[in-house]
Amino acid sequence: MNSSPKIKDDNKTERVTTRSEITYITRRLSLRIPFKMRIKYGLIRNNIYQEHSEPRLGGFVVNLSQNGIGIEGLKGLPPESRIWANLFTGDKTLKFEGRVKWSDINSKDKCKMGIEVTGRSDKIMEMYTRTLFKNRFGL
Repeated sequence: MNSSPKIKDDNKTERVTTRSEITYITRRLSLRIPFKMRIKYGLIRNNIYQEHSEPRLGGFVVNLSQNGIGIEGLKGLPPESRIWANLFTGDKTLKFEGRVKWSDINSKDKCKMGIEVTGRSDKIMEMYTRTLFKNRFGL
């Protein structure tokens, strides 16, 4: 049976998605804002990454939330992978760490991932607030 998204009383959205025989339930804690910026990301292995080098995997941020981002890239990483990333905002580069919450790596052309920002989340929150304000009020 196919069900549409449900809105709960606590202002959290529950989405039920069925692909083949697997059902996914996702709870959204904040609004997703369309956001298009270039990003490079890399996998953190054994708690080590080269802070002064450039991550090698590339793609685009497609949406932004209070504590996360949605990415479309050429290579996906499995859920629970820890990443480090450089988000190119035009005037500066925001470096942060995150964790892959979900990934759709079935496509050969591109993959999609949801990333929870775990390091430098204050900067993501600031960008989210600024973008939300700009989108709502045109300022």
